[in-house]
Amino acid sequence: MSNAVPGAGGPTIRRERIEHIDVLRGVAVCGIFAMNVTSFGLQMPAYFRLDAGGFATLPDQVAGVFTELFVAQKMMGLFSLLFGASIALFIDRAATTTRWPALVALWRNALLLGLGLAHAACWDGDVLEIYAKCAPFVILLHKAPVRLLVALAGLAFVLAAAVALPTQEAVTRAGAASLGWYWHSYSEASREVIRYVLITFYVRAFGFMLLGVALYRTGWLCGERSGVDYRRAARLGFSLGVPLCGFALGWQIASGFSHEVAMWTGGIQTLGALPMTLGYAALVLSWSVCSVGNGSRLRDRLAATGRMALTNYLTQSALGVLIVTFLIGYDVLGRAALLAVCVPVWLLQLSWSEAWLRSHANGPVEWLWRCATWLRWQSMRRAAGS
Repeated sequence: MSNAVPGAGGPTIRRERIEHIDVLRGVAVCGIFAMNVTSFGLQMPAYFRLDAGGFATLPDQVAGVFTELFVAQKMMGLFSLLFGASIALFIDRAATTTRWPALVALWRNALLLGLGLAHAACWDGDVLEIYAKCAPFVILLHKAPVRLLVALAGLAFVLAAAVALPTQEAVTRAGAASLGWYWHSYSEASREVIRYVLITFYVRAFGFMLLGVALYRTGWLCGERSGVDYRRAARLGFSLGVPLCGFALGWQIASGFSHEVAMWTGGIQTLGALPMTLGYAALVLSWSVCSVGNGSRLRDRLAATGRMALTNYLTQSALGVLIVTFLIGYDVLGRAALLAVCVPVWLLQLSWSEAWLRSHANGPVEWLWRCATWLRWQSMRRAAGS
């Protein structure tokens, strides 16, 4: 893997390359809160269907359309992409200190599964459990040729989208009630709908994780391309993804959010989320690469937030459940107000992450995870001069 960043005028040290991933992870963890906040303040169907709650006023409708078009699936996709890359990165680093880096990675993700299960017990929107269950397969494939990783990722996305076809047929035959909690109420969803949700969530995450490994191996995620290359990739990603996702959302709205298009539009949105996620990654990388050495405070704070992504993800859930769910309550705030709740949380995390990492090597949850992974006490404080 080359250490040079084309067009940057010289070599880039490894620390700077990994910092690009940290910046991306910081954007992803902030972005995922913009979608998760919906489930803190609205009933479950509102997460999948815009008019199921918090959609009464014009500001709410604008906020809902914006998040559905530009945030839903895309930020989780970016988070998943980076989680896959982090598995490969961890194994590469672990190989310098142990003869069994893949086994250590398996143990590390078993710990993550336990954390995810505990998190899911407090809030039903957890994603860590999904990642931990997909991780063994990613670890198994992490040394596969890049073309094979990309091909398998492509197959995963096709499957995640294609499962909508038989599910839609089943829903159309059974009627709207078969959608249950997925679309309009807290009644039980049909077996076909539950299977659709599970396959889509797990297979889509797995595809993004494999793609993350491939893009890490090629250096693309590490900032080893020029700003021009990344901007070109961003334009391509958005030019493909926005029309697909926009068409799916427009079809839902035009149908009056009919159950007869629920699965069809979900499959199209899954396909559109892939190029849009890559477009976001390319856009952020273009900015990150071009701002190296420019003293960008925002870039530094996003990198710190990304280095503490696990801590920040969990604290977002804690703050969301405490402030929105318990103190305010369900169905009190509309989508615009819920989106506004994100702003002080983002500002808080951008500030505390940087402040914490001035004197600590890792975030507090990351430090505990590291200690448990290696089964020995790790220093939390930063070494002098590091």
